[in-house]
Amino acid sequence: MLRELIFLNGQETRVTANLAAALRSLQGDSEQVFWIDAICINQEDIAERNSQVTLMHAIYSRADKVLAYVGEELGGDKEAADFICRLARGPASEVKQALWADLEPGSATTRAMKSAAEFFRRPYWSRVWVQQEMVLARDLVFAWGAINIDLDTVERYLHATMAVRPSEHELDLDSQLLIEDLFDSTTMFAYVLQFRYRPQTGPDFKTSIVRLFDWGRSLKATDPRDVLYGMLGLFPEPEGTVVVPDYNKSVVDALVEFVSAVARRYGQLLVDGTGGIGRSLQIQPVLGWPSWVPAIENSGRKIPPAHWLARWSAGAGGSREAVTEFLDSGRALRARGIVVDVVEDQQLPPEGGDIYHGSFWDLVFKDQRRCHPSGVSRAQAFLRTLIGDHSNAAVVDGNTRAQAARDLASCAYGFVLSTLQMKLERPHSRFIDLCSMLTADSNVETRDIFEILTSKGRHVSIFLWKTGAVDHIIDTLEGSGLERSKTEHLKSMSEDFLLKGLTGETIRLSAERNGYYPEQCLRTFLARTFYYSKTGLFVTPQGYIGNGPPGTQKGDLICVLLGGRAPLIIRPVENHFVVVGDCYVHGVMAGEIVAKLDRGEGELQDFIFY
Repeated sequence: MLRELIFLNGQETRVTANLAAALRSLQGDSEQVFWIDAICINQEDIAERNSQVTLMHAIYSRADKVLAYVGEELGGDKEAADFICRLARGPASEVKQALWADLEPGSATTRAMKSAAEFFRRPYWSRVWVQQEMVLARDLVFAWGAINIDLDTVERYLHATMAVRPSEHELDLDSQLLIEDLFDSTTMFAYVLQFRYRPQTGPDFKTSIVRLFDWGRSLKATDPRDVLYGMLGLFPEPEGTVVVPDYNKSVVDALVEFVSAVARRYGQLLVDGTGGIGRSLQIQPVLGWPSWVPAIENSGRKIPPAHWLARWSAGAGGSREAVTEFLDSGRALRARGIVVDVVEDQQLPPEGGDIYHGSFWDLVFKDQRRCHPSGVSRAQAFLRTLIGDHSNAAVVDGNTRAQAARDLASCAYGFVLSTLQMKLERPHSRFIDLCSMLTADSNVETRDIFEILTSKGRHVSIFLWKTGAVDHIIDTLEGSGLERSKTEHLKSMSEDFLLKGLTGETIRLSAERNGYYPEQCLRTFLARTFYYSKTGLFVTPQGYIGNGPPGTQKGDLICVLLGGRAPLIIRPVENHFVVVGDCYVHGVMAGEIVAKLDRGEGELQDFIFY
């Protein structure tokens, strides 16, 4: 809100409290000249706003110096600034050793780390119109209060936070979590920074513009159209003028124009389901908002929590370009794609969002199907669906894929630990049969085998009970001749059943072997599954398991559109379709369905969406 008065050319002018604070902190004895967008652009003149937004790239990239005002100085900020400079200066090995030596609760280093983490969580980093500063400025200085730190120092600090992260059991859990929090606090800054060094023209741009659009929607903006035009301002012409800023257009008209232009020029389809009719049971569809048009925060279409990471990394449409036509004055979209399957049944989480109430397990394993269409066990597909796994994503680089695989291993162990917390009434009947089979040729009684697996390998027995994997294990063991000890073989088989093929290397359900703290694995797994408190789980006749919007209904179709990323839940209505929302379906996220088309399997069809 414009609530503070300043004098501008001798005239009183109202500005925001944040801008007034910035001017006071920058005030010096000599005359200084600043270009400040909130003042230099007449915010009430739409024609001027349109023209000036187009010039943003040139203004920020040509400026001699850009001062980014982060906010007023608060208690602990001096410690935070000293800590940032300290980490940025020293060699990684020395910084790591010195840092780890002083991580006791209440120590100076611990206080400084917490202050630094709080600094990177300030509202400044999440505003749309500051992204140009970080991406385009040649000489950028961050200022808050009397503190100034240049971009180079902050970048080196960012790399240092990566270097000081511990591995395996190098530190106690509290210290490890403290350092992880320090690293996590820089995520927002680190993500936008990559666009500073990414090619801003050429073939890579089509990937950049899609990701930037997703990124922009997580940022804060007074006007939803600022998200669209602000992100485009990060690119020079011709990419920066994919659409010409026009604040006379409604939000939905601006988005329709943008989706159309990106599909036409780059073959990318930005129909991501966020504007679908089933994304929330509490929010009614906005009148005049086509279900296929993507939503932006505070545009009237609230975006509920979703597996943003999985959707961000998805490549369900493969490398094929979108085939589209915009009808009915832009209110309808004709797009080409393929139907994957149909929703057979869906389960919403119980009150409170406890996914281990048992309802999800019953839904996934009720028919005891042994294999998922992707070829992995249903237990593994269930795990991947719960966490929105993206380790096989089509658009991640090698390092990201490796990190995703490590995260998946951690979540697998957390999955097992969380399973242990479930209340079980009785063991699976086939598990008792399995124990009997294991004791058939020995002096060990069934109850002894049962006790061994329950006390020393509880994750194995409970995993078998709950997932119905017993039939698979029995069949395999009967054909194996039990070459090693029976219980060890059983343990190995169940681990392979859950984890085989995740990373190309052997992973075991053991915190000691994997170098993970059990508490941290459990925390990571539960954090990744938290979004299920707002969404549901569905199954299909072919055996797919998916996470979809709460408004999903039996009979809805799962489809993949060419040029799109995430699969969509769609619903036939008379002679057209409406988008219900996006979904996560393991075995579909990385272009597998389009690959079948390339092999002559399946059939493309045109869908008309309203």
